[in-house]
Amino acid sequence: MLKMGLAALLILLVALTGVYLFNKSPAKVQEGSARGWVDVVENDQQANASLRRLRSLPYVSYVEDEQNPEKNGVALYNDSLAFPGVNLYSSLWGDTGHLLDMHGNVLHEWKFSPIVRPRDERLFAFKPGVSFLNVGRSGHLFRLQNGDLLKSNWEESNTIWHQEGTYHHEICFDETGQIYTLNKEFHELNHRSLSVPFQDNNLVIFSNKGELQKKISIGRLVQPQIPTEYLDAIWRLEPGSELAQKHRRKCGLENLYDILHVNTVQILENDTFVGKKGDLLICVRNINLICTIDPDRERIVWMWENGQRNLDRPHYPTLLANGNILIFDNGWFRGHSRVIEFNPQSKKIVWEYDGSPGNPFFTKRCGMAQRLPNDNILITETAKGRVFEVTREGELVWDFYNPDKDREHPDLRASIYRHLRLTTTDLLEIDLPPDTRQKLSSLGYQ
Repeated sequence: MLKMGLAALLILLVALTGVYLFNKSPAKVQEGSARGWVDVVENDQQANASLRRLRSLPYVSYVEDEQNPEKNGVALYNDSLAFPGVNLYSSLWGDTGHLLDMHGNVLHEWKFSPIVRPRDERLFAFKPGVSFLNVGRSGHLFRLQNGDLLKSNWEESNTIWHQEGTYHHEICFDETGQIYTLNKEFHELNHRSLSVPFQDNNLVIFSNKGELQKKISIGRLVQPQIPTEYLDAIWRLEPGSELAQKHRRKCGLENLYDILHVNTVQILENDTFVGKKGDLLICVRNINLICTIDPDRERIVWMWENGQRNLDRPHYPTLLANGNILIFDNGWFRGHSRVIEFNPQSKKIVWEYDGSPGNPFFTKRCGMAQRLPNDNILITETAKGRVFEVTREGELVWDFYNPDKDREHPDLRASIYRHLRLTTTDLLEIDLPPDTRQKLSSLGYQ
């Protein structure tokens, strides 16, 4: 009798668990569509409840530099080997943009007022400060700030137009002056005959006047590459639960719904092996996917098929003049970062830099590797608030530590999402204010 009672109790518990899991899952969809696409219905209370659960963890603004707390600004400059240029960056979620010469002297600065949103009205947890700066061909300054995209003039940073939203990670420009960026939006995916919510990323294109030209769902294009494990976890696990946190840590996710995390867009300037002129090279971090999409046909035209086995939460793939692709490979699970050059035709890694005993580097999140015209690599080590330049042979020739420290905790250094080195060619294409142009001319930038 006792055995029969325990067996009956076990059957009842399993049945109740199944009912609970099904009841907490999104609405059932048409049979036979094991993996299709569903757009969110805004008035659906269940979908809105899922939206409220969606919260991205903002990147840490200040980090402790245990190895080099005493270093500030340019700590090393080998002017015979480093590539000359000017440096553009802002502290992550800071209020100031900086333009520096190679010695770390300020050529120009911009101050930005905070953009504040009530937290309970936003789907994604950004911060009031700036995450990324870039300069357009017209000399205007573009920035991402608390999820918004803004265009301003160079001298006073007065806003020309302001697009509110959930924009993140990227600002780049095509030859006509259009602006390409990314935003976050909640969509649902049909999985095991259920409608599963997830955090999608859209490619968004604006005209130079700030008019929306196009929006393309990246999730729709890459959905066959999304691991089943990610989708199973969304409908089986309660957000914030211990099991959900364990899954998030195991898979390297910011939250349960952040299964894509697109972080890079590069516009191809010429026809190449990986795509034609105007196609877009993108990085989908959380599935370790580097691929090229055709924005006109809205389809993938090339992907690194074995990239998911070789990469570990990568950032910033860029197509080089030789047809290879430079990638910052974070090493989330590996524990150390590296920069690799990948040949898409031979499907081989042809060059790699993973630091040296005297210059190790690691950033779990963000990071960037910029190929400079002399073949040096400029590396942004976000988690240390550090930027350094190495030769092809791995020699350190420029080393910069963000001097921005936390006012209350001076041992904490502000992190940097991306640090750009602008070349003489870049500067000639930008319509700079006379005083800035004069400063640059005095430094040899004509």
